Amino acid sequence: MISLPTFFQKNKNIIINVEIKLSSGNGVSEFKKMAGNLEYRKEMQPLDMPSCGSVFRNPENNHAGKLIEECGLKGLIIGGAQVSEKHANFIVNIKDAKASDIMSLIKKVKEEVKTQKGI
Repeated sequence: MISLPTFFQKNKNIIINVEIKLSSGNGVSEFKKMAGNLEYRKEMQPLDMPSCGSVFRNPENNHAGKLIEECGLKGLIIGGAQVSEKHANFIVNIKDAKASDIMSLIKKVKEEVKTQKGI
């Protein structure tokens, strides 16, 4: 069975129909699992700031946020947009960011990761 994220990342065709089989579970344990995931996200992601969520796709066997951090880009600011200091795969709006600020920051991050990491 292929995982959905892997399928969607590797499949370049347009998907117009999906059938998903779900198995029944224990509602209480599933709720606890979801609550734990939410707490983890609150701790690890900048959910208290405006952002569009994760920006970059993870390369195979790696993590975009880790690569961005290793390149020293955490906290980088262009205009009102910033690479989050909490999680480097998030671009946050720190002060009236324009779309052009965000796009410029994305371009800068892509260029630096390509230069430093070859990815």
